[in-house]
Amino acid sequence: MQLLTDVVLYVASQEIEDQVRDLAALTGAIIVSELVPCLTTHVVCLKETYELRSALNSIHGRANDGVITAKDALYTAFITLVTPEWLKQCLCLQSEVAARDYKP
Repeated sequence: MQLLTDVVLYVASQEIEDQVRDLAALTGAIIVSELVPCLTTHVVCLKETYELRSALNSIHGRANDGVITAKDALYTAFITLVTPEWLKQCLCLQSEVAARDYKP
């Protein structure tokens, strides 16, 4: 099924990685192994941790240092944090649902 073909996921917790991989396969979402500016659309996690926030912020820092472009860093502001429940709900309803109710 190809419900979420425009969704690129980064899984922030190893404990949910298998579950998210199964759901991604069923919905058509793509999983990346690291946060990639201009590519990652959603981060799947159970809670927003200091490490995750630091990873997102470091992308902005790399832009300030000239390592990546400001445009790439800007895209990280649009990365949506969701729980695995969001993927389950998209699958159940057979469409992409609003992520606002599935924030960690």
